[in-house]
Amino acid sequence: TQKELGKMSWMSVDEFLVQCKKSGDAAYASLRSLLERLDNPETRHHGRNKLTMMVIPSIFLPEDWSFTFDEGINRHPDSIFKERTVAELGCGNGWISIAIAEKWLPYKVYGLDINPRAVKVSWINLYLNALDENGHLIYDVENKTLLDRVEFHESDLLSYCREKDIQLERIVGCLPQVIPQRIVVCLSLR
Repeated sequence: TQKELGKMSWMSVDEFLVQCKKSGDAAYASLRSLLERLDNPETRHHGRNKLTMMVIPSIFLPEDWSFTFDEGINRHPDSIFKERTVAELGCGNGWISIAIAEKWLPYKVYGLDINPRAVKVSWINLYLNALDENGHLIYDVENKTLLDRVEFHESDLLSYCREKDIQLERIVGCLPQVIPQRIVVCLSLR
């Protein structure tokens, strides 16, 4: 329970990594436990660096093309995402959604991924960037936090937004490894 988690002392980074090496399921259980601790204000203390990101093997890593994608969207004027509702398809570990929220102050960014493990890691990365070294929320110039601006959800493309009737103003995604598979699936369904 949350109260028990608050009373437990958290393992060191080395202990966490040893636990994660046991198996994929052990790593996922450790990540779920970490997310529960970050979600609880009483247990979320951590050190902080700008855009701190965690990745696990079952999630696509930010490769060269994703950094190129980030450079490309950074060439647009500030008005492209400011006060807009945005979805990122295939958010992976969430770093592009978080970067968009930090730079452009959108109304909301929905990071969507079909991989449930990616969604968990994205939430962890969101907390790692939304909190200061004492576990307190960091507020931007509009008195909002990254937790106000970003959400991550398991979704097959835009199904989450359709089901929740979320009206999007911008959709971004850098999916070179996913789109060809999606096209094959769509063609086979016809």
